[in-house]
Amino acid sequence: NMAGNIATIYGIGITNAGTINITNAFIVMYLGGGKVLNQPGGVINIRGTGGVTGGDAFVNQGVVNETAGTGGTISVSAFDNTQGTITNLSGTLSLGTYETELSGIYSAAAGAIILFEGDNVTPGTPFVLNGNGQFQFTGVLYLPTNVIPNLTPVGGYLELGPGFQGGAITNLALNGIILWDNTLPVTGMLAATNSDLYGNFTVA
Repeated sequence: NMAGNIATIYGIGITNAGTINITNAFIVMYLGGGKVLNQPGGVINIRGTGGVTGGDAFVNQGVVNETAGTGGTISVSAFDNTQGTITNLSGTLSLGTYETELSGIYSAAAGAIILFEGDNVTPGTPFVLNGNGQFQFTGVLYLPTNVIPNLTPVGGYLELGPGFQGGAITNLALNGIILWDNTLPVTGMLAATNSDLYGNFTVA
């Protein structure tokens, strides 16, 4: 149990198979072996404005919960939730920075937000967004085939693959994000609000 303190980890990791409670505190990891591994069956509860920052990686194979307060943060060099579950019941839970893929099972309660932050992110498998809350993304997002249901890009850059929606924009709504280096024709609806568009757009 950590409350109101900063736990600084120098060059070593944390492996959890039990329960870690973080209340208005941060675990600050340092590069060079600073990895958090939450094993299957492991539970990490974030309460208030706490979380995990810095370090090499955060690998979640168990459960991470934001249970109270305005929201926590997990911000590391590499984040892997492919085999884990993350739930936010209160406030905004910020998750980043990602390498390569965004995956795992996520749940947000009504009124809560899970904010994904990262560069050069591609959706992975599984990537499940459940609950009545909001799921937002800011950073650089690459979509190879289609939009991600329930995920709202709210800032940064969006790149579309050549096979996106079958090779043409048929239904895409943007708000507050930059569509970058587009080459796809528009054969359906492209709506852009408070957004910038770069590239070539042939409108059927």
